[in-house]
Amino acid sequence: FRSAAAMSFHIFGSYAINLGLDTDRVFRLGGYSENGNFRWSADTSGNFTARSNVTAYSDERKKKNWEALPEDVVLKLASVKSGTYERTDVDLKQVGVSAQSLAKVLPEAVLSDTNGELSVAYGNAALVMCVELAKKVVSLSQEISELKGRLS
Repeated sequence: FRSAAAMSFHIFGSYAINLGLDTDRVFRLGGYSENGNFRWSADTSGNFTARSNVTAYSDERKKKNWEALPEDVVLKLASVKSGTYERTDVDLKQVGVSAQSLAKVLPEAVLSDTNGELSVAYGNAALVMCVELAKKVVSLSQEISELKGRLS
């Protein structure tokens, strides 16, 4: 535990959680009962790292009023501005999409903060679009099979 500042929460004899701001300016959360391995960290550049899966609640029992995405959502997805870019606020080259561009196709995956800056729920957008693309692939495969059957 090389922290410059730290707090520990203990269940004596069995477990502890440590929170620390390390000398490398990285905030870490983990437990010494986990062999000193920190499970989450966040650095001053805004990077967040988890040593395992990052999940979100998605139990269907907590959802209602399902609506299908528009039939042309895959076509519209192809218009989303994407690629590599240089950030203007920090010295980084990254890959991603334009939140403004994605908002026109999938507004539920774009969030706005109190200053009006947009962010993308990348996991949500990626998974739902993968499912839509899978549906399109299955549909096209069925059409191809039917056309092959007609040629035989």
